[in-house]
Amino acid sequence: MLTMIEDLQPGSDNKEAEDQRRQEAMDTFARSCGVDMIHTQHVANLAVSLFQQMTPMFDLRESDHETIYAAAMLQDVGYLINYEKHHKHSYSLILNSQLPGFSRHALEIVANVARYHRGANPKKKHGNFTRLSENDQLRVKQMAAILRVAGALDRSHRQQVSKVEVTRQPDHVYVTVEATGDPEVDLWAARSRTELFCKAFDTDIRFGLRRPAPDAIATRSSRMLEYLPLAAKQWKEDTEYVHQLRTWSRRTQAALQLFATLLPLKRSTAVRKATQKLRKAGGSARDLDVFMKRIRKAKFTIGDDDKAEVLTFLKSLRKKAQPQLVKAWQWAKSEDLQSRFQGVIKRTRWREVSEEESLEQMAPTLLEPLVVRFFHFSQQLSQSPEALHQMRIEAKKTRYAMELVESGFPDSFRDELYPAFEEVQSKLGVINDHHTVVEKIRGWEAESTAKKFPGFLKQLSGHEQVQFDEKAEAFRIWWTDQRSQELKEHFDHYLGGLGLSPSV
Repeated sequence: MLTMIEDLQPGSDNKEAEDQRRQEAMDTFARSCGVDMIHTQHVANLAVSLFQQMTPMFDLRESDHETIYAAAMLQDVGYLINYEKHHKHSYSLILNSQLPGFSRHALEIVANVARYHRGANPKKKHGNFTRLSENDQLRVKQMAAILRVAGALDRSHRQQVSKVEVTRQPDHVYVTVEATGDPEVDLWAARSRTELFCKAFDTDIRFGLRRPAPDAIATRSSRMLEYLPLAAKQWKEDTEYVHQLRTWSRRTQAALQLFATLLPLKRSTAVRKATQKLRKAGGSARDLDVFMKRIRKAKFTIGDDDKAEVLTFLKSLRKKAQPQLVKAWQWAKSEDLQSRFQGVIKRTRWREVSEEESLEQMAPTLLEPLVVRFFHFSQQLSQSPEALHQMRIEAKKTRYAMELVESGFPDSFRDELYPAFEEVQSKLGVINDHHTVVEKIRGWEAESTAKKFPGFLKQLSGHEQVQFDEKAEAFRIWWTDQRSQELKEHFDHYLGGLGLSPSV
C-alpha cells in the first residue's frame, strides 16, 4: 500500500496531461483498494450532474465539480482496511495519498467529502471537520450531501438511474429520474438519505420518475410476468412465487387504473383484462398455500392424525388448483403479453391536457377519486362481512395508488400518512383472512365428494368464525367517527382542500 502511494507523486506538464494523470492515479488507487469501479464511476457521474445543475441554484463553487468527482471515485477505498468503517479509513488513505494534481488542502477537502458520504453527519467534535474553515465546512457538507444522494441512486449497484434533472421549487428541490430498469430500490434509498441534504441546503428534496405512468406500468408488469412462469412451474420449490404473482398483478392493475386517462383505450383495456386473468388464476392456489401454512402453525390443539388428514386433503385441492396457473402462463406466452404491455407503454401520453404535467401536478387529481371512494364505503360499514371486505378492497387500491404517486408529495406523505392508512388496511386484511377461511371451508364441504369430510376443518371453521366476529367488532370500535375524520383531514391536507366531510 505504501509503495502504491509513493508511486502517485504530483507533477504536471499541462492541464490536459495533468487531468489524465490524475484520473489514472485515482483509478489505480481505487482498484488497488478493491473498489467496485462500475458502481463508483456511475455514482461519480450522477454526483457531478447533480452538483453542476445545483451550482447556479445555490451559488456553489463551479470548480468543485472536480472535487466531488474525486471524492466519489475514492469514497470506498477504505474497503481495503475495513468494510464497516470504510468511510473513516477512506479519509485517512485519501489524505495521505499524495495524489497528483491535488494540493494538500484540496486532498483534505476530498477526504472529508468521502468521509461523510455515509455514516454520521459532520459534527463539531470531529477534528477532521473542525480544522476546516467555516467556508470549507459548508463546501464539505454540501458536496457530501449530494454524494449521499448520488450513491443512494445506485443502491442496487445496477446502474438503473441513467439521468437526473434538478429543478428548484420554493420549498424543495425536485430530482427527476430517468431510469432504464426498475429503480424502486434506488429511489427508496435516496429518499432515506436526505437528512444531510436538507440541513446543508436548508430545503427539502424530492424524487420522481421522468415518465411516471409508463415506468410504473413497465416495472410492475415486468415483475408480474417474471413471476408467472415461476408460479406455474416451480410452485413446489417456493410458494412465494404465487404470492408475488398475485401481488404484482394487483400493483399492475393499480397502475393501469390510476393512469387510465393517459393510456390508449383499446390496448389498455386488453392488458387490464389480461392482468385480472393472471391474478385470478393464482387465487385458489394462493388461498390453499396460506391455508396450509395456518394449519402447520395452528395456535390451538390439533392432533398429529388430524393434521395429517387435513393437510392431505388440502394438498389434493392444491394440486387441482395448479393447472389454472399453468394454463394462464401458456396463454400469456401465446398472446405475447409482454409485447402487448410494451405497446401500451409506448403509446402512453397526455390526452386531456395541452402540455405534459409533472407528477407533483398530477398526483392530487389522480389520487382523489380513490380516496373519496374509500371513505364512501367506510361510511357503509355494517355488520355484514361483505361491507368490511369491500372497504378492504378500496383500502388496498388506495394504498397501491399512494405508492405510485408518493414522490409527487412531501416526505411526510410517505412517512406519516401512508403508515396511518396502511394500519387501517392491515386490520381489515386480518379480518378478511378469517372470513375467507370460513367461506372456503364451507365451499369445500359443499363440493367434496369424499365419504368423510375432515372433522377438524369443521372445527377450524367454527374457530375462525369466532375470530372473525371478535376482530370485526374490535375494528368497528376502533374505527370511530373521530379517527375517520382525522384521516380525512390528513388526506385533505395533501389533496388540495377536497373538503372531505364526515358525510363523504
